[in-house]
Amino acid sequence: MARKQRIAVCALNVVIHDENKRDYSKLLKNCSDKHDVVQFNKTHAACLIGVKESFTPYGNYLFGTVFKFVNIRPPYFDINKLSLILDEDGNPKNIIDPQIRSNTLDVNFCLFEDSHRIFVDVRNITPKMAKDFFERIFKREEIVAEFGEVDVSLHSTKEYIEEILRIPSLRSLEIFVHRPNPTNMNRFDFDVEESLREQNAESLQHRLATRSDNITPNELTKNFMNAARNNGRVIGRGRDEDGKTVEFDTDNSPLVDSIFTEKNEPYLFALARAAQKVWEKITTQDG
Repeated sequence: MARKQRIAVCALNVVIHDENKRDYSKLLKNCSDKHDVVQFNKTHAACLIGVKESFTPYGNYLFGTVFKFVNIRPPYFDINKLSLILDEDGNPKNIIDPQIRSNTLDVNFCLFEDSHRIFVDVRNITPKMAKDFFERIFKREEIVAEFGEVDVSLHSTKEYIEEILRIPSLRSLEIFVHRPNPTNMNRFDFDVEESLREQNAESLQHRLATRSDNITPNELTKNFMNAARNNGRVIGRGRDEDGKTVEFDTDNSPLVDSIFTEKNEPYLFALARAAQKVWEKITTQDG
């Protein structure tokens, strides 16, 4: 009997602001055709290698695969000779084809076109890194020229917003909200979207700070925070009961949920089912 596999996914809210250019499948297909490499740091990078439409019992979705890998660069160390591998001029020698990547891991995702959400299997990538990857490929010059500005937000939870509000001594509160897509909004998004649209703005930044005592957010600020957990980011800083400095960041506490595969269930079917579960949780907590 095949062993059941756990599939955990996070959700990214992707918004193309120009309503005449809102084609999320085309956006991902175009990015896939570029095969651009996103460099996270000196050693780790990733590349979107392909997307395809597939039928599942839960609907027809666009699935994609990102390869995450390690860039190995000289200098290299020879453990037998206990010395660096150098060329004839004494410089570090590159003994690996620069087109070859090592420690490659696959990262799979599923697009829900109507709700403009990308659900990412987080087995081989952190949610924050997944957000960073898609943000950066959508900011490529040729992508912006065709689709305009594209915002990416990592879904967090109501519970985490409440945890920020419970910081014993809340000294700083930063809220970043992208204008929500009007085709898919919750009750917290309407006022923000209408206000930004009326002012011809695409984003909002709201910052509160105090050097002493404690910030007490009002209802407007709380609404901004709840809009930002799906369309931006919230960062709260302060001190705990012991006087220690603490920081809460919604990007560090995303909404992640999981399922276990059924017997003989194809992977893409299971990924779509996991995505459905997370989407239902998003719509339920936003109701």
